[in-house]
Amino acid sequence: MKNKINLLCVAFFSLLLAGCEKENNDFVGSDNYIISFKLVNGEQEWPAIIADNNITVTVPAGADLSGAAVVLETCEHVAVSPDPASITDWEASRDFTAVSYNQTQRTYHYSLVRTEADTKGDFVLNTQASVDAFATMGIETIDGNLSVGTETSEDDPITNLDGLQSLKNVRYILTIGEYCTLPEIKLENLQRTGALRLSSLADEVQSLSLPALEAVSMNAEICSGELTSLDLAGLSRVDGDFILKADKMEEISLSALVSIGGELQIQQLNNNQAQVQKISLGALQTIGKRLYLYSLRQLVELDVPALKIVGGIYLEDCREFTELFCPALEETTSYSIDFKRCSQLTSYKFPTLKKAWSIICNSSLTSLDFSSLTTVTSDLTLTSMTLSDLGVFGKLETVGGILSLDGVKELTFSFDKLGTLKNIGGLGLNNIPVDGGELDFTQSGITGNITLSGSSMLIDKIIGPDRFEGTLNLNNSSATKLPVIEGFRVMGGLTINANPSDAVSLPVEEILGDLTLTKMGGCPSFEMPNLKRVGGEFEAVITTLTKATSFTLPALETIGGNMTFATGRPGTPQSIGMPALTAVGGNLFVGPTSTIALLKPNTAITSLDFGKLTSVNSVTVDNLKGLKDFSGFTALVPYIDATRWNVTECAYNPKYSDLKNGDFTEPNRF
Repeated sequence: MKNKINLLCVAFFSLLLAGCEKENNDFVGSDNYIISFKLVNGEQEWPAIIADNNITVTVPAGADLSGAAVVLETCEHVAVSPDPASITDWEASRDFTAVSYNQTQRTYHYSLVRTEADTKGDFVLNTQASVDAFATMGIETIDGNLSVGTETSEDDPITNLDGLQSLKNVRYILTIGEYCTLPEIKLENLQRTGALRLSSLADEVQSLSLPALEAVSMNAEICSGELTSLDLAGLSRVDGDFILKADKMEEISLSALVSIGGELQIQQLNNNQAQVQKISLGALQTIGKRLYLYSLRQLVELDVPALKIVGGIYLEDCREFTELFCPALEETTSYSIDFKRCSQLTSYKFPTLKKAWSIICNSSLTSLDFSSLTTVTSDLTLTSMTLSDLGVFGKLETVGGILSLDGVKELTFSFDKLGTLKNIGGLGLNNIPVDGGELDFTQSGITGNITLSGSSMLIDKIIGPDRFEGTLNLNNSSATKLPVIEGFRVMGGLTINANPSDAVSLPVEEILGDLTLTKMGGCPSFEMPNLKRVGGEFEAVITTLTKATSFTLPALETIGGNMTFATGRPGTPQSIGMPALTAVGGNLFVGPTSTIALLKPNTAITSLDFGKLTSVNSVTVDNLKGLKDFSGFTALVPYIDATRWNVTECAYNPKYSDLKNGDFTEPNRF
């Protein structure tokens, strides 16, 4: 039957009792209620639900009612007809009339419902009466949801779950809420459920026993601050996420668990209260997403001897944990192996790992075993640890993302030292000495980004292929010298953040993406004489050009995105020129972009040369205190309008109408 069965705590018992007249009142005799009604056959009893003058008895499909009798309770002096004792056929529906002492009548309709072992509908059990009534149905499978103890019932609280012991399968969500306050929650025959939602167990619950549970087809969540015993001895599969928070348990053992489709989270429930010291997952072979351990500050042992495939592994705030050892792990598929705030973690041991999505090795590590690893799909990051060479990755052939070496003690870099590692998506070196002071990328095969920062940027030369699809990032704001750059006729992008004191000349002809120049320091000149095209954004922060008198890109013809010149130093530069520029795909802005720059605006620039510019979304020029000449925009005037022209706080602030009139310099006003 596809109806929704809602076995709520019904208050009719108390209401009816209250409605029957008290003995010490003057007797009127008007009450005509049937208070309770149940069928009895030997030792079997089937209590009725009485509501809205309906008496409904629910029995299992195979229950034998031959010889069944009725036991009922009524208000005082109520007569019931026909006499229930005379009824032998309890299968048929019928009406009973309850007549009070003063002959007031009430009619009740009786009906019998036989349940199948597989019952469709939702069950909500918040009272002991509803749990007991459920027992009479003999239900083994609920094709719906089951909620137990999700709402309070002070008059009839749940005192036992005996009525649920026949249950084997809940098709959708099984919820046990905070108002089920039994010391032990046990469903000894439950084998399967869609989702297991025990996320708000009462503090009174100390033991959870689901010994026959084999599979959860959606998420499983068990959260308790007081749970000390957990029996999931038969659980072999959770198809969704499995979240377990049990602060009082010192050991968590899930001995039969073989697979988890989503994420396995074991973490604290209350702040810094977790007492878990050991986690045993002896049969576990696959985790679809991450193995995530959070704030288990007393954890010292993780036993995963059979784990072969996992999305990733992340540990945070496991302060006593020293070794991450996965003896059978072969692949991580979608997340990093990483940790944070695990100060005692010194060892990664993955002797059989062949393919990893991403690996991050942090500062506390002193021992690594990746002896079978051949492929890292995404990034391989080594940060601030001590490692003299990359021999621990002796079979590694491919890093699909970025090989990032950041402050690794005792390590120096050269491509010759990479051994079998021949395929690298990108490279990041920060404070890693470079052997020979030169990096030649022509044979490296790198197509992703290259980042040199800290002391790794202080080399003599960088040689690139003719065409490089990635972005070259040179980042050391205190560096007074840039390396000589050869090759790189075409680049995916270029970012320079340095403070060179020598002249800079770059050979690049085309940048497919963004060009960003910041803190260019005291170089007497900055040149990119061959640059014709920037496909993305162009930004030049020229506030620190203390020696260069001009900033000119003589061959640049097109910019695909916005163009920004951030000015600010009073004295330099004196001019900005892009005489060949014809098109800017976004907005053109010249002026200060920071509060400090506003306090010290440029006073030296007297002209802007964009003589061939005919296409731009808008032009904004701001706070160039010496700028009086806008003749560098003559060609642009027919191609824009007043809404796209904005000049403020300059020595001359022409409106678009001034440009239309040919007033590119401030006219004499005598």
